[in-house]
Parts: sequence; structure tokens; C-alpha cells
Amino acid sequence: MKISSISILGYGKWSNVEFNQLADFQLIYGGNEAGKSTIMAFIHSILFGFPTKQSTIPRMEPKNKGPYGGKITLTETKLGTVTIERLRGKQPVM
Repeated sequence: MKISSISILGYGKWSNVEFNQLADFQLIYGGNEAGKSTIMAFIHSILFGFPTKQSTIPRMEPKNKGPYGGKITLTETKLGTVTIERLRGKQPVM
């Protein structure tokens, strides 16, 4: 399984950002407060769900009060290309 793209609608300091064509080994670096840990927390939240309001884990809601969530596209899975998308609020059951 490989993360091929990340699309953030709103998560912490990141808003309307896309990272495409990620390599097999992707290095993310930057100074303090650049958003490295926020990207890691975003990936975790998309894969495993957003923290609840009662959780001790920070929720990283967008600073601009816009949409909360985004999507990740995975390739090389048993099912082929898979897109996982999560947004704030209750989603309709399909």
C-alpha cells in the first residue's frame, strides 16, 4: 500500500492543499511550526477517524473555521486504487 496523494480541505494550519505524486520514500521537513506533525496527524485521522471532543488527542480543527477533513488516495492495494475521505459531521449511510 502506498499513499499517492493527500488532499486537505481543512486541518490545523493546512487549508485547501494538495500533495500529489508522492514518492515511495517521502521526506517532509521544515522548521518549527511548519506543519509536519499536522500532516502526520491528518493521515492518522483519515485512516482511523477524527478524535472525539472528549479525547485527549488534539482535534486540529481548521484555524479559518472552514471545512474539516480531506482525503487520501492509496495505490497498490488488494482492491487497486482506493480513496479514503472524511469530513466533519455525520455522513449518510450508503
